[in-house]
Amino acid sequence: MADKVVLFNTGVVTWQKKMMPAIRVNKDAIHKWVLERGPGGATNLFEGLERGFGFAGRGSFDKHYKSAVDTIFLLSDGSPTAGRVRATGAILREIGAINDLRRIAVHTVGLGRQLNVAFLRRLARENAGDFVHVTR
Repeated sequence: MADKVVLFNTGVVTWQKKMMPAIRVNKDAIHKWVLERGPGGATNLFEGLERGFGFAGRGSFDKHYKSAVDTIFLLSDGSPTAGRVRATGAILREIGAINDLRRIAVHTVGLGRQLNVAFLRRLARENAGDFVHVTR
């Protein structure tokens, strides 16, 4: 199993340039890296997801190739407020088109109370995932 972490706020940044093994040393490094950055800025949800799908490899664009990714976990504390696609309906359509051949499960985790629960729930449902709302 491999990990890839993509952080998104106003912009999008990745922990490493390639998939990394999900071993203890990497998990500890990811944890430290995320805590050093902390929350802040707007919510560029679409481009964060788009970057995550980009790690699927050629299988993300051609049904004859296996995808390097089978699951994406999206954690968000808000509604989309930044990036080139902000409208939730447009995000659902774009991700649906991106994920049409991939069939990557997208699980969504909503953190806090100021988020669009209906959108995150639908995003997960339409992409073979589950939604969890964490309020504390």
